[in-house]
Amino acid sequence: MICLPLNDDALARKLATAQAYDEIAAEVNSAIEAFGIEAFRIECFSRIHVRGKNDCQMPGTPFYEQYGEKKVASGLFQQVLRYREHVYPLAETLWTYIKRLS
Repeated sequence: MICLPLNDDALARKLATAQAYDEIAAEVNSAIEAFGIEAFRIECFSRIHVRGKNDCQMPGTPFYEQYGEKKVASGLFQQVLRYREHVYPLAETLWTYIKRLS
């Protein structure tokens, strides 16, 4: 895992960008209130090992869909991002592109 500390300018840009995204601005502000700005100063990246496009297939309902369903029910979001409708087609397109390159 690689963790990178953000300088003051990068942290300010990160938070401003997140707060400018209307759909999550309230959640971002709640997280800042709960954890403080410093909790967002570190960016961590982990290496993933993907063996093939079938690694992108997920059993069950992903957490983000369950969360999105709650936000749609509350009226905050207009639609739920679905794995099969939104994520998998993107993954499939990327795998096709990668396969052509190799």
